[in-house]
Amino acid sequence: MKIIVALSAFLFASALSSAATITFGEVNLSNGTQITNQYSGFGITVQNDYFYVDSRDTFDQKGISINQTPAIVTFTGLANSLSIDYFVITGHTGTYSVFGSGHNLLDTFVVTASGADSLGAHSFSGNNIATLEFSSDAGYIQVSTLRFNGGSSVPEPSTWLLLSGGLIGLGAFRRFRQA
Repeated sequence: MKIIVALSAFLFASALSSAATITFGEVNLSNGTQITNQYSGFGITVQNDYFYVDSRDTFDQKGISINQTPAIVTFTGLANSLSIDYFVITGHTGTYSVFGSGHNLLDTFVVTASGADSLGAHSFSGNNIATLEFSSDAGYIQVSTLRFNGGSSVPEPSTWLLLSGGLIGLGAFRRFRQA
């Protein structure tokens, strides 16, 4: 019985610190909406960004763009890994950097879209990532998707449902054994 309870607690704790993918379609926003804490339930807060919808973004046509440089994505807890889908509009160069909790630079990635829009994916090296910052001309440098491990994320309803079901099952099993 103690093993089952310990296993349940471990699985629930693992679910709280597991991988998160944010495509920026999770919250219903209008094109051009300034973003601040609309994604806090997903483990991030955002500064100097706005929500965009653009058909040239072949990933999913939406994401976040620079309103004022640098655009900053702060993780609720430190992320152990981070990858992004980026979108840089023709004629512009964007710099994407990740920083640790003391604002120490961990990794930088530069994208130049000289002859055409540049879309791609990039995984950053380093762990204990506190922020992602991207900079260039406002409106021309975007992030379409964020994928990160670690941090503090809010469990999905299915996680709560599984935990509740497991605890109810354990209680019923224990009551049955005592009878």
